[in-house]
This record gives sequence, C-alpha cells and structure tokens, in this order.
Amino acid sequence: MRSKLLAVVFSFLIYAFALADDAVNVDLYAAKETAKKANKLVMLVLTRPATCSLCVSFKKNVLENSSFRSFAKKNLILVVIEYTRDNKYAVAEHADEQKKASKEFRAKYPEYKLLPGVFLIDPKTDADTFVQSPEVASMKAADFNRKVKAFQRELNKKAVAK
Repeated sequence: MRSKLLAVVFSFLIYAFALADDAVNVDLYAAKETAKKANKLVMLVLTRPATCSLCVSFKKNVLENSSFRSFAKKNLILVVIEYTRDNKYAVAEHADEQKKASKEFRAKYPEYKLLPGVFLIDPKTDADTFVQSPEVASMKAADFNRKVKAFQRELNKKAVAK
C-alpha cells in the first residue's frame, strides 16, 4: 500500500515539476471559468501514468514538450485528471470534481475507452471535441498543436456564421 501511494505521489510530482511554469488544474469547472475570462480553450486530459504506456508517450511527446508548453500557455487551460492503478484519483482532495468531469465525458463519448483521453472544450459554448487515444499517443507536439488550432478555426467559423 505504501509503495503504491509513493508511486502515485512520485508520478504526480514529476508531472508537476515538468510543467512547473504552466498552470495545471484538477478542477474542470473552475478551469472553464478561468478559460472563459482568459478567452482560451480548456484541454482536459484523463490519464493513468503509473500503468499506461500510451499515457507515458503522450506526456513525453506532447505535455512535456517545450513547443506544446509555449503553445498551451497562450491558448489553453490544462486540466489533468490522473487515475491510480486502482482507479482512484491521484489528487484526492479534488476527487469529487474529477469524478464528475470524468463521468460527464465518458457519458458524452461512449466510444472513449482508452487512456489517455484528451478533450478540447470551448468554455463559452461548451462545444468540445475528443481526440482518440492511440492517435494522441503517437502524436508529436507540432501535430497536436495543429489539431488544437484546427478546432479553434472550426469554432471561429461557427461563431462568424451565427
């Protein structure tokens, strides 16, 4: 039990230090409010870094990449919900908010089965898109940034059309 807890804490600390100069949220609903005020998208990531090789690839290739971090700082509010090996939430004090967000997106996207789950959300309209796990895990930061920009363009077209 103690070793599992240490592994989770260690994993979270490594992740937190890797993104130390960027804000990483664990509460989706607070992040949406922040994003609305800052005119940014919310990027929700559901991950299990302790046991998921696809999660580790996404973290290494995208989340820890300086190009993505620079892009995210200007365009995104990041929300990361980490699961432990036994499907608990890594940041226990926010477990209720994380559980609610996780359930909301699992219900909305029944095809979502694999981790990491990456969702891009427009906090103003609640429009969102889901990036499927195997695709996400194999992406490089530049490819992922292009995907986010394409979603932003799509949202802008819809806003202009109204």
